[in-house]
Amino acid sequence: MVDPKRMICKICLLFLLSLIEYSFASDNFKFHEPVKISKDIKIDGYLNKNEWPDCQSIRDFIQVEPDMLDSPTEETSVKILYNDKYIYFGVFLYQNKNTISYKMGEYDDFMNVFEKSSDYFVIELDTQNNHDSSYGFAINASNIRSDYMVYGDEEGEVDDYWNATWESAVVITDYGWVLEIAIPLSELRFPDQSNQDWGLNFMRYIKSKNETSFWSFIPDLQNKFISTYGHLVNLDVNYSNNYKFTPYFSTGKVEYDDIYYEIGFLNGTPTIDTGNHIYRKKNITK
Repeated sequence: MVDPKRMICKICLLFLLSLIEYSFASDNFKFHEPVKISKDIKIDGYLNKNEWPDCQSIRDFIQVEPDMLDSPTEETSVKILYNDKYIYFGVFLYQNKNTISYKMGEYDDFMNVFEKSSDYFVIELDTQNNHDSSYGFAINASNIRSDYMVYGDEEGEVDDYWNATWESAVVITDYGWVLEIAIPLSELRFPDQSNQDWGLNFMRYIKSKNETSFWSFIPDLQNKFISTYGHLVNLDVNYSNNYKFTPYFSTGKVEYDDIYYEIGFLNGTPTIDTGNHIYRKKNITK
């Protein structure tokens, strides 16, 4: 059996933040309007200036561990582009290159390759903007990838076995590491409308400092985490009925979804139940 991704622990930090007596006004929700382009981008990690126009970057990350609510000790800068086939992320992760932590390993082996083992970056997308589910994409400094889905704004069930087809590349520089990502829109579900908003959050982990930072969080939203996402706004995407469906396995007369793991509390601290698995039964017609 595959162990759950410890990414869930980081997601749980949003629950922990909600326990802090710290108030945010509604205007602290974050918004970003990405730039639409007409051409595809070659994913090589170099962020070619001819492919990446001079557009606004997301830089206002907040540290949540170890010094909660402080500014991060290292700068992170994210650019977002999209066309009718892909959404692209270009990420500059600044730090002394001699402090970057690498770890090779298997795709989707989050516990052994990512969690407390290497520097990594996470993208989470609520493409239906309903605060009920989101897609997660994680990449570490060795360009090992992992993906997952989160279901439920309060329940926090994480689909550990959801997989997508997407591209990433990492380049190490004198000032840190650069990450380039392309996610096909065909891997995502989103509304059938021309102009739309998506929920979005980023997370960065620096192993040498045991430091975690997020782009967006709202501590006074009790027991929520998808609701705390920032928003991509005014996306002009062409809806098509080409969402890729991956069937689940079936045994006997009963068909099951993937395995889910629950997020909960133990003495007021967010925890993961890694022993009790939840199988959601699907309705099938034989």
